[in-house]
Amino acid sequence: MERPERYHHGNLRQALLDAAEEVLIDGGIEALSWREIARRAGVSPGAPYHHFADKAALLTALAQQHLAELDHRFREVCTTHPEPHEQLRALGMVYVAYALEHPAAFRLMFRPEMGSPFGGASAETPVFGVLLQVVRACRAGATGDPAETERVACAAWGLVHGLAALLLDGPLAALATDRERVRALVATSTDRFNVDA
Repeated sequence: MERPERYHHGNLRQALLDAAEEVLIDGGIEALSWREIARRAGVSPGAPYHHFADKAALLTALAQQHLAELDHRFREVCTTHPEPHEQLRALGMVYVAYALEHPAAFRLMFRPEMGSPFGGASAETPVFGVLLQVVRACRAGATGDPAETERVACAAWGLVHGLAALLLDGPLAALATDRERVRALVATSTDRFNVDA
């Protein structure tokens, strides 16, 4: 039976992104074919070209959608945790939790052939920009060298990203379902990372 068209209200672009997400969750990145995405959206294989130049453009948009969601969660942390060091720890928790909640999308965001949906590492970059702001606040009494602050922020990002990768696809995968142990691991790691120096 054919699926009904999802874009009766004109939102074909989002219907395609939702369909791509379904395929990603069900079959992983290898299952992401243009034809299957169109089928799940209930449209002809040519219809997606109205919104995306090719499959790579669609997948980049999907990665950016998740990036925007993660950025929103980061910004929420900054409003609910007033102290910068508390914010830093909470950002680490949110980052790892997001990776475990959305493993397929998290992997997609960091595939080499995807380029960088992050667009680099600067104050304007989603997710990293928030981290940089928090690290800058933590280092208020340290050197004012912006390049050093950026390096510290990159190192902090690398720390929690490495933990997320180990929990998703590495030797720590057995711990991934034990959220209390994951929280303790992230807390221990972030507490030992000296951003003030």
